[in-house]
Amino acid sequence: MYAWQMPDGMDMMKLRAEAEQRYKRFTALVHAEAVRLIPAVAAKDKAARKLSGDAIAPAEAKAAFLVPPDDYGLSRAELIARFASLPEERQSELLGKKWDLVRGPEMIPALRSVISHAEPVDWPKSAMSLQVWGTDEAIAGRALRRLHELSPEEPLRIVAADLASGKPRFPGFAAREMKAQDLPEADGAFSGWLAHGEVGALPLIAKFGSAEIAGAMRGSYLSESWPCVEELLFIAYFVRILPASGPGSADGLPRHALANPKGRGCRRFPLDEVARIVWKPVLEAQAILLLDDPDPEIAASAVRALGEHGSAAAEPFLWKRLESWSQRWRGRTSEFEVHPITGGAPNPESLLGSELFRGIASAKSWLLDEPRRRRLSAFCLDESCREQWSQPRGSGALIVDVYDGGWIYPPAFRVGGYKAPTLDALEEKLFQYPRGTAFRWCPQALSPFDGFSPGQRDEMYRQLKSALTARSLLTLEPYSQEQCLARGY
Repeated sequence: MYAWQMPDGMDMMKLRAEAEQRYKRFTALVHAEAVRLIPAVAAKDKAARKLSGDAIAPAEAKAAFLVPPDDYGLSRAELIARFASLPEERQSELLGKKWDLVRGPEMIPALRSVISHAEPVDWPKSAMSLQVWGTDEAIAGRALRRLHELSPEEPLRIVAADLASGKPRFPGFAAREMKAQDLPEADGAFSGWLAHGEVGALPLIAKFGSAEIAGAMRGSYLSESWPCVEELLFIAYFVRILPASGPGSADGLPRHALANPKGRGCRRFPLDEVARIVWKPVLEAQAILLLDDPDPEIAASAVRALGEHGSAAAEPFLWKRLESWSQRWRGRTSEFEVHPITGGAPNPESLLGSELFRGIASAKSWLLDEPRRRRLSAFCLDESCREQWSQPRGSGALIVDVYDGGWIYPPAFRVGGYKAPTLDALEEKLFQYPRGTAFRWCPQALSPFDGFSPGQRDEMYRQLKSALTARSLLTLEPYSQEQCLARGY
């Protein structure tokens, strides 16, 4: 149960204490019954014995040899040495929740061995496929992700060789999880894919194609009216490799995509999608211009891009846009309401307002301090908004939350409404807070889907604590399940 589920006036801590006592009694009853039934399991077939073993209390199930011990009866050295020959189910467990049993540089050769047996994949028909999380994961892909943790540069060499061969084995990992950069050794394969109309390769070309194939990309881009997903990838490529201004520059391309809605495929140009691949001053300048676009969906995309990626120089423009939005719609919030019977889509202007408040409050390059909070409250149009932004932050420690969705969701590192893509980016954000700020370490350790192992969480905590201690003015309190749950975690 979480704080937001509690009715007003209910004592959260008292309720939690009662719930914990009931759970202990319930667990004891289930445990006793499961142990009583252990002799009956022997009469079952192998598959049923395994299911029963998983359902019985772990210690007793292991003692009765219904399930293997956590380390399968092998030492760390034996697990690493035999990893490549273990059943896929056990490999998956060791690359997942049991990663700490083998985590370390000694595991790199075993990971390389698993990766070497991966087969090339078929090209998807759409550019969207490679960008969707949770669609293509196998043991080799998990091994590559763990190799990236232990030796960050090695997966880049593997992916570069794959792309250059024209038969990539890990295109989804490359498209979603690797930083955009030139891989000129793959330009030959990229040119071939463009010539043969392999649209599914565009996410890779946008991130890794060099300027050498700019002519082929421009010819392909101008040859037809592309769907929005593909057009955004062309724009991201050009912004990444072309100069910011002058002949043949990238500054006019976003405007070109916006100016011809019939001739091009992407009228409501989602600038934040391009920003996930590349962010440059030319894109920030374009986003600032788009804040005043008459189409609220285009303006909202620019707000998201500036909040997530923009420099501190973008802040005044967001405030100016919020001020004009507030003045225009003050006293007219009834126009934002969706009819309770007929329904319909929310007013896009209402969504733009929400994006402006959120973009300013959770921006990358500045902190939501009390003056900014009060200023946001002044632009509110209704009481719920004023209630949200007029309340000063409490005196308790700020929650620092980390989560890794593995191959299902991208990792997230959060504090005070801001979501960082990496631990280093989170660390930079923490340094924006004033002296005396206390943080509470609340990783999502209880989530069954979290891809971080306990050892990884401990290392991240030590890294952040060391960095904050070095500043002498910021503190990071250790994980406390009771404290984190009481704060709604």
